[in-house]
Amino acid sequence: MNKIKSFLAITFTVTCLSVPTYSQDQIIIVTENNCCFNILSAGLYLGWATSLEFYTQERTYWEDGPDGIIYNNLIQAGRYIQDANQTCNQSLPAWPDWKQKKYRLESIANSLKSDPSRFNRKQLAKSLKTTKSWSYSLCTVALPNRNVLRQTCAQKYFQMGWWIGYIQQTLLIAAEDLRVNGGQNWQYKVNHAKNYLGRLVGVLNQYKELRPITGHCADIDVFDIINRVSELQSIGYSTSNLNYMIGGMDWLRKEIQQRIDGDCSNSSSNEFIIPNHDATPHDDATDVHDDFFPNNSTNPMFPQSVPEPRVTSSNQCPRRNPGNKTLYKLNIVSSGTYLYCEYFRDGALRYQAPIVNGRKHGVILSYGTGQNKNDHPISSKRTFKHGIQDGLATYYSWCSGGARSMPHTNYKSSEVWFENGKKVPGSTKRFPSPCSN
Repeated sequence: MNKIKSFLAITFTVTCLSVPTYSQDQIIIVTENNCCFNILSAGLYLGWATSLEFYTQERTYWEDGPDGIIYNNLIQAGRYIQDANQTCNQSLPAWPDWKQKKYRLESIANSLKSDPSRFNRKQLAKSLKTTKSWSYSLCTVALPNRNVLRQTCAQKYFQMGWWIGYIQQTLLIAAEDLRVNGGQNWQYKVNHAKNYLGRLVGVLNQYKELRPITGHCADIDVFDIINRVSELQSIGYSTSNLNYMIGGMDWLRKEIQQRIDGDCSNSSSNEFIIPNHDATPHDDATDVHDDFFPNNSTNPMFPQSVPEPRVTSSNQCPRRNPGNKTLYKLNIVSSGTYLYCEYFRDGALRYQAPIVNGRKHGVILSYGTGQNKNDHPISSKRTFKHGIQDGLATYYSWCSGGARSMPHTNYKSSEVWFENGKKVPGSTKRFPSPCSN
């Protein structure tokens, strides 16, 4: 299939606090389905958008150039996340929760457009920084009876893309600051980029060790990538060196895009083969591991296997009380991994939660009481990850019996996105009531 490739060009926009940006129509576009390329591209767009949002968070108004680019990059990142899910092998699923992630990025983009105030920008910048942890979703390997967590080529592709995108955009912002403001703060931004180059080196070292074990990661070692990145990290602060770093990062992005594009396209299955043993990780001392992995992981780079409760009927508790108790631990895998079920006194299901390693992990369902005490409609559907509410939460309401239309109707009243136990600003979506009094 023919490919359309348009290599990225650096565009400078000169207005107050405006910055050069990487935008949607400047990345290589591949028209064929390509799992690896989609994952890398999702990381690139998120890295570009995150850096640009971080360095414009003091602005108090909407500016079509940079803000429009942030908006478009977030939308495009969501599309690549969706494409990755649909093109990658399901034994190594790419973002099974792609709908929630895409919805979250759209919510952030719309929130920026509707409320470009300084306060909201700061909240959105914090939210976008956490997207680098989305590499963790790419560590899941679906086995017949359980899911396990392993380092994968896919995880590294996303991490490479995120760090490269963030570093590229930060260096361009430093160059614009040097040109427009006569040198104020540009070295701080370069130092910021250099710190993240250290994290990129850590990812590349892990990838270098992982590749010979799997035998199926794209070969990016042929152009001495680690030494080249380390060189960019070590050079001094000057105008010429800044331009050299910008050019070096752009060259690096193009080379990795081409390598991953070609190697994944030529693979007969687009599979990432997972080793039956763990590689020894190179811990990057500058990396923040809890950004990438949950706090209960004993080894951040190689988390333990996470057994899922062996439950039937789509992980559902019985809708009616199966015995004479109100609290049950069903489908027990271990003392800390089971399906928790709670029932009303009349025997109807009140609450269900999958518990993994002693923590809520999965979709939590709660039921309430309608106008008739024997009616128990669903009241909320929330997502938890390792004991912390994280993801889409859906809340429901109930038409009273006094309503003239649709009495006793259970309906979705609102949706809210949670991130690490906190509501994401601007993510609340309310739905009209079908009830009529």
